[in-house]
Amino acid sequence: MQLAKGVGHYTGSVLPGVDDNSILSGHRTTVFNRLGELEKGDLIYVKTAAGVFTYKVKSFRIVSRSDRTVIQPTETATLTLTTCYPFDNVGITTKAFIVTAKLVQSDLN
Repeated sequence: MQLAKGVGHYTGSVLPGVDDNSILSGHRTTVFNRLGELEKGDLIYVKTAAGVFTYKVKSFRIVSRSDRTVIQPTETATLTLTTCYPFDNVGITTKAFIVTAKLVQSDLN
């Protein structure tokens, strides 16, 4: 239900800006429709009530949608973005596109 309104936050993960893995998901046909255009080194800005958090893209991977390794805790502030894959598929998919980024700046309110 949360994804119907935009980006969803995986409730088992920390909020952006906190040391550990913050996991956000979105539909490949709406809010994450350009996720595949990101490149290593690109910056991602996440705005929350606490402030704006800047992450730098480190890696990409394609996994099975049932792969639970993407929700594992991390030692540093990490942003994990997930969406279905492939991007041009209009039906149900069995794969997910994963973007991993590291926190480089926090601008707190």
